[in-house]
Amino acid sequence: MKSLESLLRQSLGESLEILAGPFALHRYPDWGEPAEPCAAVVGVDGGDWVVASAAVDSHLHNRATADNQFTWDLGDVMELFLQVPGHEDYYEFHSTPEGRRLQLHLPDYLKLRETPFAAKICDCGLVVKNAVRDGVWFCEMRVPLARIGAAAAKGLRYAVCRYNYGPAGEPELSTTMTDATRGFHNPPNWLVLGTKED
Repeated sequence: MKSLESLLRQSLGESLEILAGPFALHRYPDWGEPAEPCAAVVGVDGGDWVVASAAVDSHLHNRATADNQFTWDLGDVMELFLQVPGHEDYYEFHSTPEGRRLQLHLPDYLKLRETPFAAKICDCGLVVKNAVRDGVWFCEMRVPLARIGAAAAKGLRYAVCRYNYGPAGEPELSTTMTDATRGFHNPPNWLVLGTKED
């Protein structure tokens, strides 16, 4: 089988300008190799921020029946976190294998739990595309930069994360973050596009 990175590159559209990656997601919280690996790239296509991933998954499923449900509790999910430079607020986007989406606009991460879930739901024009080939889940998420208030991609803080549920029902978490001691909701530990961090 070809490497996950090469399979990911083959799945990308010609118009995507890759800005970072491909990179492997590491298991959270110990930064080991996940049982089922995942690779991702980030880039731009026109005015859209794009994250594309390829993940080995032997038990691919999510029970979400509509958009903006608690997708991370319901099964496999790819997540994208974005923060515009100079902002305390940030965005969280999910795609399930079945194409259900979650779009959240979150306050300062230190006050995250003070805002009710329903008040965080937003519509930033997230478009998702999913396919499964030979046990590999290909997921693409696109967000118009203008809809999150970003003039350009450079300087955006971002993290790509994954919930990978197995038959036993407990997820294995993985991420591109440099440190997740406060969990995924920690912009200071995300990558910054256009720096040596990414």
